[in-house]
Amino acid sequence: MDSRRLHVTFPSSSTKDVHQFQKALPDLSEPAEIGCFSLSYVNETRREFHDDARGLRLLLRRPSYPLSLDLKEGFDTYKKFDEGARMNEHLDHFLHWILLHPQEFLFRKQSHKSRKKELVVCVRGSLTDLMMTPYEKNDGWIFVVCRIDGVLYLTKFETEQDVYRWENGTEEKENFMYWGYKFEQYMQVPPEDPQAFQGPINNSEGFHSVIYTKLSDTGILLVGEMDCLDPKAPPTTPAPFCYVELKTTKLYPGLDLSVKQTFLCGPKLLKYWAQSAICGVPKILIGFRNGDGVVEKTEEVATVKLPLLAKEASRHGLKDSVWKQEVCLNFLDGFLKFVGQVVAKDYDKAAYKFEWSPGKSGVNVSEEAPGSRWNFIPEWYLQSRPGQKVPVKKVREAPHGNYGENLLRSLI
Repeated sequence: MDSRRLHVTFPSSSTKDVHQFQKALPDLSEPAEIGCFSLSYVNETRREFHDDARGLRLLLRRPSYPLSLDLKEGFDTYKKFDEGARMNEHLDHFLHWILLHPQEFLFRKQSHKSRKKELVVCVRGSLTDLMMTPYEKNDGWIFVVCRIDGVLYLTKFETEQDVYRWENGTEEKENFMYWGYKFEQYMQVPPEDPQAFQGPINNSEGFHSVIYTKLSDTGILLVGEMDCLDPKAPPTTPAPFCYVELKTTKLYPGLDLSVKQTFLCGPKLLKYWAQSAICGVPKILIGFRNGDGVVEKTEEVATVKLPLLAKEASRHGLKDSVWKQEVCLNFLDGFLKFVGQVVAKDYDKAAYKFEWSPGKSGVNVSEEAPGSRWNFIPEWYLQSRPGQKVPVKKVREAPHGNYGENLLRSLI
């Protein structure tokens, strides 16, 4: 078998019909951090895994206004990680963490198996893309899923459009990406230490939180990169509720400098919410920049308030800013249930490809050969995965439990 199209449909109506998802919010359990890891730069195509929280940074708030943070600073020393290499990592680093912490994985696996409910392993970005699908007008996606010992592993593959975008990236887009990383650096170093934020930007490094949550009856074990720890959060605040997401967007001159400025983030506002809501990050700090890449003000917005801002935007005629959280979560809930029904064969028999584009009414599904280009589970994980008869080598636990509190104490 090379590829076989399956005659199954999701959703029952067109994805363009958002009204089918306008119903009561599905139950989303409180996300809980169960571990973490960090990644560091090796070269432009490879990153190193660290079973600890060394990549976590502390948010250092600056005066919100007026500001003059030049995001162009240091572009000539930018160490950029290859986007193709990033995509090809798939779940590798997450799988590495699972091997080092089998008890955390097996506890969730057995819990869902005993209740005959699905458990999905994925990265946060995949869930974000799925949640945004009902409102997406430009970018399609390809997700591939395989079932191993009853658990669903889901990852994103590049589309032709993604490849074209990487190979034909504009200088403007490159600048925008760098500006986002530079803003993070400005908000993570002491304002009185100018040398700290003049160092090279390296977009391969980061701190990643491993989170468990549940959407309706579907368990989700996900990993997401966290920008920084909030020093204002009480030391007893459990992760991920102590983290803050950092974002930049364009400042429009002449407008009242208030949170209503975020209306003009348009679809960005939806992405901000989806990224943070699914993993429990409570705050987003937005840097508003001018056309020259200089941040003039910042504003903090609570994640739970973003759907209200989107609702208010409709009263101002800003159609591109209108979205509803229940539509996003019901689409994700329905899609994950659909995946659980479709993915019937084990990984050694087939992988399942789910493909969608804005021009299509629904999701196309095909059954792919296990040795095809859609294979993304490395052999080292298959041989040593938790639950096998061959025991997993015992390793040192990651010291993530009180890292946030220890970091705060070290800076006081």
